[in-house]
Order: sequence, then C-alpha cells, then structure tokens
Amino acid sequence: MKNIFSECGFEPPQMRYIRNDPRGAEYGYYEATITQDGDYVVMRYDADDRIMYRIHMLTEYDFRAWVSETF
Repeated sequence: MKNIFSECGFEPPQMRYIRNDPRGAEYGYYEATITQDGDYVVMRYDADDRIMYRIHMLTEYDFRAWVSETF
C-alpha cells in the first residue's frame, strides 16, 4: 500500500505525519492525517505546539495540490 504522506515529504515520528514549515522548524510544523471517512486533514502548529489552523480536504488530489502550493 502506498504512503501518500511519505510521497509528499511528510515523515512519521510516531502515529502522526509531520513536516516542518518551509521557512524552518522555528516557524512550526504541519501534521497530516486521514480521517475514518478517508478525508485528509492538515493541522498547522506554531513552534510552541499551539494549533494555528486546520485544513480539511476531501481527496488525495486536493492534498497533493495543497502540498505543491505550500512547499
């Protein structure tokens, strides 16, 4: 089974898939998961682990497009 997150540059530290902000880790990171319904959710955290915002995408295509625009 393919791992969409690894293909898009997200690496799993545990059960989460993490990618640092493109400006550097001091700017925070993104956490990506798939819901039980198969939707993609990305949470944006600052460097102090506070949630900045949440993005809910319905398809793998949307997720890949978001990754290419963000990184």
